[in-house]
Amino acid sequence: MAKIFRYELKRLLLNKFTAGLLVVIGFYSHWLMNGEVIVGIANTAPFSPWSFGYYLAKILPLLMLALLFFISFLYSKKEKEVEILTSAACVKPSKYRMIRCTAIAAASLLITAVPIIYAIGFYSVVFHFTRIQTLVMPVLSVILPAFTVWMGAGVLSGKVHPTSVFILMPVALLIGFLPLPGWADLYGTAFFISHPAELSMLDPMFEIPPNMILCKSAYFLIGIILTAIAAKKD
Repeated sequence: MAKIFRYELKRLLLNKFTAGLLVVIGFYSHWLMNGEVIVGIANTAPFSPWSFGYYLAKILPLLMLALLFFISFLYSKKEKEVEILTSAACVKPSKYRMIRCTAIAAASLLITAVPIIYAIGFYSVVFHFTRIQTLVMPVLSVILPAFTVWMGAGVLSGKVHPTSVFILMPVALLIGFLPLPGWADLYGTAFFISHPAELSMLDPMFEIPPNMILCKSAYFLIGIILTAIAAKKD
């Protein structure tokens, strides 16, 4: 089991597309941090949870693109041919798919760690910022709901039709740049710009209002439901 997981993880991470995407994510992280974020978002400090949350929300479309790309591996023609061999192995096909989905989640989280580590390094070098614990809530509120939704949607759509995962990719990118209402703001870009300004104070303490908690919880639940539906299709 562990050997299969390590093998799948290496396959996902050690390929040209992942290398190229890492370069793009690294460059965009640097450009964003040294552009919009370094001056602070919505009158907050550059290293505040608000500015950091905005930074994550802007990078999230690329991170979700990586996740969907990894999911597309499950449904490629080459993988369908490999399934004929794996079905004859000692590992059950359903268990093998579960291991592969776990490897996809792990690979995606490792990719996600790149802009987070860059931001922490930038804050510590430029601003001598060490209160990393204050950045935990933005990470959880931004990453988890979107990750769960796209994981569930990607796996389920791939089971309906293999090419449908590729249709989701531009959607995952576009919604990060469209002016969406608050309830549809899956990534939270608008929230990190507007909510601090509504609090009418300089660099307010980070808080997530009840309506946003409800919205994020709903997205997280939708992702869980989609994943459960996809699992039943096995």
